[in-house]
Amino acid sequence: MASVVIPLATPVVRLALTKLTSFVTTEVSAFNHVKDEIETLKNTLTEIQAVLTRLEAVQQSSSMEWFNRLRVAAYDADDLIYSWATRYLQWSMKKEVQIIHLPFSTSNFLFQYLQSRKLRKIIATLNKILEDGQRYKNITDTPMPTTGNPSQSQQTGSVSSSLVVSREEDKEKIIRLLTTDEESSDGQNISFIPIVGMGGLGKTTLAQLVYNDDRMNQTFETKIWVCVTDNFDIKRIFREIVMSQMSKKIIGHDANSISVDKLETHAKDILAQKRFLLVLDDLWTYNHVDLEPLEKILVQGGRGSKVLVTSRISEISNLKYSKSAYFLQCLGDTESWSLFQNIAFKEHLLTGRVREELEVYGKEIVSKCKGLPLAVKQMGGLLCGNTDVNRWKNIKSSQTWEVGDDRVLPALRLSYDHLLPNHKQCFAYCSLFPKAYVYEKDELVKLWMAEALIEPNNRERTEVIGSTYLKELSNRFFFEREDETKYRMHDVIHDLAQEISSPFCCQVKDKKDIMTPNFNEKSRHVSLLSEEIEQPTLEIIKKSKKLRTLILPVQHLKAFGKVQHEIFHSLRYMRTLDLSSSTIQTLPESIEKLRLLHYLDLSKTEITALPDSICKLYNLQTLKLLQCPWLFNLPTNLKTLVNLRHLELDEMFWYKASMLPRSIGCLTSLHNLHKFQVSFSFTFVVALLNLGPLTLHCHLTESLINNNNNDGSQVGCKTGYKLEELKNMEYLTGTLHISKLENATNAEEANLKEKELIEKVIYEWSNSDLNLQDEATEKQVLEDIQPHSRVKELQICHYRSTEFPIWMRGRQLQNLVNIELNHCTRITILSLVEGMARRDLSILRGG
Repeated sequence: MASVVIPLATPVVRLALTKLTSFVTTEVSAFNHVKDEIETLKNTLTEIQAVLTRLEAVQQSSSMEWFNRLRVAAYDADDLIYSWATRYLQWSMKKEVQIIHLPFSTSNFLFQYLQSRKLRKIIATLNKILEDGQRYKNITDTPMPTTGNPSQSQQTGSVSSSLVVSREEDKEKIIRLLTTDEESSDGQNISFIPIVGMGGLGKTTLAQLVYNDDRMNQTFETKIWVCVTDNFDIKRIFREIVMSQMSKKIIGHDANSISVDKLETHAKDILAQKRFLLVLDDLWTYNHVDLEPLEKILVQGGRGSKVLVTSRISEISNLKYSKSAYFLQCLGDTESWSLFQNIAFKEHLLTGRVREELEVYGKEIVSKCKGLPLAVKQMGGLLCGNTDVNRWKNIKSSQTWEVGDDRVLPALRLSYDHLLPNHKQCFAYCSLFPKAYVYEKDELVKLWMAEALIEPNNRERTEVIGSTYLKELSNRFFFEREDETKYRMHDVIHDLAQEISSPFCCQVKDKKDIMTPNFNEKSRHVSLLSEEIEQPTLEIIKKSKKLRTLILPVQHLKAFGKVQHEIFHSLRYMRTLDLSSSTIQTLPESIEKLRLLHYLDLSKTEITALPDSICKLYNLQTLKLLQCPWLFNLPTNLKTLVNLRHLELDEMFWYKASMLPRSIGCLTSLHNLHKFQVSFSFTFVVALLNLGPLTLHCHLTESLINNNNNDGSQVGCKTGYKLEELKNMEYLTGTLHISKLENATNAEEANLKEKELIEKVIYEWSNSDLNLQDEATEKQVLEDIQPHSRVKELQICHYRSTEFPIWMRGRQLQNLVNIELNHCTRITILSLVEGMARRDLSILRGG
């Protein structure tokens, strides 16, 4: 029987319904002309949602096309609702709400007239889909299983994804092969040692055990690990070799822009005459023509150099310089059961009859995994912390075990089927990235947020919920955690992600991919993995005008050319747009047409300025501007981006930029504001009068130049740069650098002691005669900007008082580990040390 994974439609419908319900509650009075149609749409989506929950649980292959049609229509409904909500927000930002409430407002009536046809078409489509779905009524009327319900969240503890059972003998055999000084069959200094086995058998895990063994450091001068995958790219392999041994400072600013010839030269320099160990993980090609450029470099290594290869293809043993393949075997029953127990029973030390019953079903489940460690881990992760005997029994008896002829996929599918709907969506989205891709936790969560894949609640930040999603997927072995922030996905798991996400998520490696059935008008999320992107992008735009995601996860320089214009004019429903590492130098004003955009990455470009129209992207959550060397300022109306959460700028920008846009405090959702410069007020100007006319003129001129706003206005005559701007920015995280504190008034309005996510605070006064604050005033200012008790680092610059405020001398800062004092020349007694609770507190003093 052919294997089938039903497309996931419930979260898409639920999202559209949630948005519509909120829209009806708060904004529908502005759209009276289509009020009845909106209510009809709401009722239709509610009815569909009731059918979906039951139908998805049954997984009937005959309903696949129905699910696809429904998901497309739900996407369209969501786009329409979001467009209306954005339109309403736009009017509100322009303070035109009173106009749109008038029943015959011209702009409102025209907008509703143009959109009403779309609404009626969507309703008709959904009703037809619902009507066609009546054939499944007998399925949806069947009682749902009482266990294994994916809507019930399962709490599990942290499970190590590197569990290894019974591979010690294999490890020792491989090490002996690597440390034996034998020439290859051709008399060369190098030999290939292939580890061959089916997907999920643990080849990579075994190679990692060998690679990390201390004997490898003693045997080889250099060790290099390269993930190859099925998309063999010689340039990427050379780049991985080079980057593993050389810093970017040596090979240039961006290694991704170096030509393949230069990378080959660098690789040769690294390996020549050195005894090295190179691991080529997950090699799929044994074609000599493909491998010849690499072989030419490898043979120049020192005597005894080895290349350890992992592959699913037995023909790898035919490689030039290759020894006989080491065929990795499946785990035995004892080893499989031991691995399963280590995971499934981790949370509960059960004894007695319940344990005995679970073991009976558990052993039958393990036997169905056919000795494949990945399958055993999946089942252990699925049942970890669960003591419901019926659940174990149902999983053992699931028909999924009989689906398909691949021995690992049934276990993976079964584990996937029991994920929560939102977790399924997040997992499927990861299919956009290439195999062996390193997922950064925070970055992946931002992308999930941009696509509304994370279901928010009123208790936690969405970022925290997203991190929980990733942790739970890792606990179920859909990801392998490398460290606290980096994750990888096993290539077999990645295969599953691609299968269940198609055709809505699609990788485009070249123009041919666009011509395949995997990419069609249903596709909503696309990643471009080719070096030449202009022509493929044009084809994508022609086929899918309703694209939501366009990302470029492969790190090399991309030339968009004229297609840039088409992106901004044609893809009106974009949520995520990645233009990083591209040749783009200017953003057109037409970017404002992407009103639904949540995520925009312009990092590593030579962009010089952002157009004012970008401030009309009211839904924007993430704006990435890292490594943009020619960007010196931000748009003046940045405050209108009321949903902005992550404004990513590097240290160089903060060094170059003279001032942030005015009224930054309007961005109450912002998480990172590295630097805030306080401006002077009229009170400060009056105080300057005592300096005399000439001195006053000099000081004012210097100050106005330094504090000049981007639109040419004089900051000293406006509000928007006072410490009170920080008052409602409760989500600020990381580092906050507050400068020019000599201009501070009402400093307590910053409310810093309530901002618990800030880890480091820098307080800085200017080192100039312009600072007119006396000692008492400076002390009071510092008293008023007390940080949260959880702050870890504190830096104070040019503070002129002779003592610190009370909060520094008491025990308020319980987590403080570092204090740095720069040019605080009047402090003679550091009495604050006695009050600190942490013994590892270090103090640096400069000046």
